[in-house]
Amino acid sequence: MPRPKDKVLDVLHPSNLGKLNGAINASANAKLAQIRNGNFTGPVGMAAALALADYNFSTQNEAFLSASRALELAAAFAVIDGAPSEEELAAASALIAGSDRPTEDEILAAEAFVATATDDTDAGALAAAQETLQLAAAYNVVTSAPSEEELAAASAIIEGAERPTEEEFAAAQAIVDAGEPTNAGVIDAESALLASYKGTLDEDAKARLLEALKISLPSPEQISEAIRASDIVEEPALVQEPDILIEDTASLSE
Repeated sequence: MPRPKDKVLDVLHPSNLGKLNGAINASANAKLAQIRNGNFTGPVGMAAALALADYNFSTQNEAFLSASRALELAAAFAVIDGAPSEEELAAASALIAGSDRPTEDEILAAEAFVATATDDTDAGALAAAQETLQLAAAYNVVTSAPSEEELAAASAIIEGAERPTEEEFAAAQAIVDAGEPTNAGVIDAESALLASYKGTLDEDAKARLLEALKISLPSPEQISEAIRASDIVEEPALVQEPDILIEDTASLSE
């Protein structure tokens, strides 16, 4: 009589999950309690650490996207503000018609001449220097004027939006200068949990397991409230469980 084949258990079967049974099946409130108490050891604690890392990355990424939008708005408003009127552009175009653009040396010499002019300065020479500066300014108006396409694009960006304040611009610039956030903390927390699985996992099984873990996590609003109720200022440093080497996660900024 043929021997029956061994039954292959699903990756999420309790017999395969081992310690991860607690990480998946523990309630959101249990994980929130770990966050409030600053306890990130054990399966439930590691799940709470993943919740914090995921919350941290999402929050930082939203802030980065918002800051990028603020800088985009500021740049669009600058294009509109800097555009000359039709009258100014027409006047500048008329002034430069048939004239060569002054060189940088000619502009510097004219500026110095006008700046040091006195009542005894030759009127003709002074008028020539002033004309050079006026011509240079007119060329700047014509050559720096945004195209119709640029004006249309800027108008579309700012439509219905408010101009960022100087404080908002400075804050946005600081966020963008700091660089786009990475999800390294999330990857570390995920790896820590996957390492405690009893068997081997292919990529599909890892994805299913992580999906089950994340479905069981508290909501961002709940995590935010738990953080405020705790003394947490950084993401927890995950500890080494038996037979599991777990890396530190990245810093958490509220």
